[in-house]
Amino acid sequence: MKLSKLTIGVVFSILLIAGCGEASKEKSQAQGKIALSPGQDLMAEYYFVGGIRLIAETNLQSLRSIAGDRSTPPVMAQFVSGLGNLFKIRLLGAALTGTNDPAFLVTQSLLNDEQMGQFGVGPNNSLNAFIATRPSNPTLLRAAFQQLAEKFGATSATGSFNLSIKLPNQQNRLLQVEQKADWLLLSVSEPNSPQKARFEQFFKARSASAITNYLDLQLDIAAVRKWDADFLAPLKPATLELAMSRKSSGVRTLGRLRFAGDVNWKSQPWKVPISIITDPLITFTALREVKPFFTSSKWFDDIGLPVFEKQVFLWAQGEVPFQLGVAIPVSNGKKQIEKVGKESIAKFNPELKKANSGQLAMSPDSAAVIWNGLPYILPNLIATNTTEGEFLVARLFPPPVASGPIPKELWDQFYPKKDLVLYDWELSSERVGHWTVLHSLIPLLNSNGSNNDPRVARRNSRLEKWLTTTAPLLGNTITEVIQTEADDLQVLRRSDLGFTGFELVRLAFYLDHLNDLPAK
Repeated sequence: MKLSKLTIGVVFSILLIAGCGEASKEKSQAQGKIALSPGQDLMAEYYFVGGIRLIAETNLQSLRSIAGDRSTPPVMAQFVSGLGNLFKIRLLGAALTGTNDPAFLVTQSLLNDEQMGQFGVGPNNSLNAFIATRPSNPTLLRAAFQQLAEKFGATSATGSFNLSIKLPNQQNRLLQVEQKADWLLLSVSEPNSPQKARFEQFFKARSASAITNYLDLQLDIAAVRKWDADFLAPLKPATLELAMSRKSSGVRTLGRLRFAGDVNWKSQPWKVPISIITDPLITFTALREVKPFFTSSKWFDDIGLPVFEKQVFLWAQGEVPFQLGVAIPVSNGKKQIEKVGKESIAKFNPELKKANSGQLAMSPDSAAVIWNGLPYILPNLIATNTTEGEFLVARLFPPPVASGPIPKELWDQFYPKKDLVLYDWELSSERVGHWTVLHSLIPLLNSNGSNNDPRVARRNSRLEKWLTTTAPLLGNTITEVIQTEADDLQVLRRSDLGFTGFELVRLAFYLDHLNDLPAK
């Protein structure tokens, strides 16, 4: 069947990763708009306006242009198919059979239509899901659920539409579908779960509320870790709030990260290696002293890199995808590089040898760690002394010829702000293309990691073409993280779609990857 371009909402909203907003302190719109209901078993609550309403928003110019591009519908079909495959395998144990599969139709409807939901931790740390959706085509969606019920067995009540499907290989768990006025309420849980009653109270209150944002989300990291112990590790436990809305011709989301206790973060004056970071820039990131927000920095500590304790600067230049750089201020660069080299060679070379992915080595003067034996790139870490002080600098290639210092407009965006933890700017049109190329080259760095399946190769080729075709429609993406209180961080981003280039590329390939999940 032909896929409606309205399902583009899946890419740019339903899996929103970070917030977008103004480059100044503001009270988060997420705060107070959606508050987690009582209960330590509740992981998340959300509201989504739906892809149909989102794509109809005339001010989202880039989104509408991408939706109207002729390369978009087949790629959107891949994404919906991947999510449908995930839904069917995880719940029913069978793989998706195509775009006429009822699980595909259910997934497509959920992405298109207004919805709200809660996710909770069930018995034995299972995932309970409760979703209310107002379908734009209720007849089609009910028919899709009826087909699933007929295939996998269900009980059906008389009167209004009501199904209960026993999930195979999941002891005492049901997929239930119930009609309430013009809404369908879906639940995946054990029978008579108290979480369902809590969700119905949430649904009643939320469905009567005015719509102010495209997406509202609140998530409790500690509760999620009962289901997935490594979720966002090693970030300290916190609640995350996001609210996505329109801003001029783009997307704005205000986010808030509230920690369980004071994090004792204090800003230090920026120490920017301006003699190293030069134009032509297409991205620049600065962050400082983030260790108080994390429970551990063991991975970096083990190899002698003080990343969490220091300021870190990342940048890229526009000539080729490999002109990436990272700089960390240090007090004794020569000693530091020797320690990093020794620890890294001992820790990583045995595994690199097994993977046939080159070897780490010290330079003859012991002033650099070099990763030899990789195609196309030559990653290196050097100790350098500049007019701004000593730095460890990592690159994928030797530095290009500089054409000028950091633009004053960029400098003014982050340098004067006392409570700024992180600043990130990128020209997303360039970064999407660069991350697409880098993503495609990753298998070549590991001879054991290539995928020779021609179906995957064809899909990846179509996906890469779509990303490079639509990337020029994107502009600047600016993200800031600001400490507003002792236990609070505010996330602000202003962009065209709500994503950085890396997030967009990573999400696109992940959604496509879901097509290859094997049936249980």
